[in-house]
Amino acid sequence: MILRVVLLSVLLSVGFSFACSHWANSDGRSAVALNLLNLTLFVFYTTKTREKALACLLAASGIFGLVELLADFLCVRCTHTLDYALAHSAMLLESPWWMPLSWALVAVQVGVLGDYGIYRFGLLKGALLTGILGALLIPFYEEMAWGAHWWRYKNCLMLGHTPVYIIVAEAVIGAGLALMGHFALRAASLKDATLIGAAAGLVTIFGGMLGWGLVEFLGRGARPVWPSSPGPSSR
Repeated sequence: MILRVVLLSVLLSVGFSFACSHWANSDGRSAVALNLLNLTLFVFYTTKTREKALACLLAASGIFGLVELLADFLCVRCTHTLDYALAHSAMLLESPWWMPLSWALVAVQVGVLGDYGIYRFGLLKGALLTGILGALLIPFYEEMAWGAHWWRYKNCLMLGHTPVYIIVAEAVIGAGLALMGHFALRAASLKDATLIGAAAGLVTIFGGMLGWGLVEFLGRGARPVWPSSPGPSSR
């Protein structure tokens, strides 16, 4: 049943973000609306069923979203490739205040799908397949985010409006979220779930550093600047 709810959430996210990408007045407020729709869906299901497993996954995903703020900070201040100005939202560090929730909800989606993949194909193969899913699904959100005025990338090698380094990063992140989903759904307590979420958040940072390092640092000669205000990062 959790899988069905998540599939519904994915369809909702895809359809809503696609619509926002074609709406000229879209900004961070439409991202908030999508977050609230998905959050209501997950909270309603968890409250109705009282499933401890999903409650643990929600807790892990919440911590994951908070740790992801550090990954955003690196993209904005160190590589100068990520720009949230067009969202016109209040900021939390270098991210819109709603970004941790956005990532938490994506983590629930990918975590449940990844757990299903692990159940069907085993731990390693399931995680790898979810990594491929992450490299496909999350960059779709990146494309929609550009049109919806949620965020944009610059100063890096692009495929459409999605950085190539982000595609590499999301493959790593997708695999990490599969493992997070698998272990968080079986966590003995909410405390254990939060530790799992924190570990998955660190995978986000590693994935971003790996993707940027391979594509931008080694491939294009870009150099990080630390600390710095936003500006060009590549030569």
